[in-house]
Amino acid sequence: MGVNVSFRWNQPPVAIAAEIITPAVKLYAASEWHKIYTPFVPMGDTGQLSSAVNYLVDGKMGTIHHLMVYSHSQYNGKGFNFRRDKHPLASAAWDQACIAAGGRERLLQTIQAYIGR
Repeated sequence: MGVNVSFRWNQPPVAIAAEIITPAVKLYAASEWHKIYTPFVPMGDTGQLSSAVNYLVDGKMGTIHHLMVYSHSQYNGKGFNFRRDKHPLASAAWDQACIAAGGRERLLQTIQAYIGR
């Protein structure tokens, strides 16, 4: 004996997503993404490039703003010889390097767990 179940959405999917993915979730996602990709951020003696950040909600997403004046040149530092004594995975375009290493999946799992709690 089978059971038939049907339902009707009372709101469009975009509205449902907006209720679930709140500004708090976006800030959480930004802070978690920063934690996940930090091993890929070049680190000198102070570690300020990695640690001096602001998390913001910018429209549809949370953003991470690296505050050091040299962060842009480090991010775009193709051909730089990054130190790897503190962060062996240090790379230019550290977020993309982290994605290539499976960081996106880790972030999605973390966000799903946060929303589901």
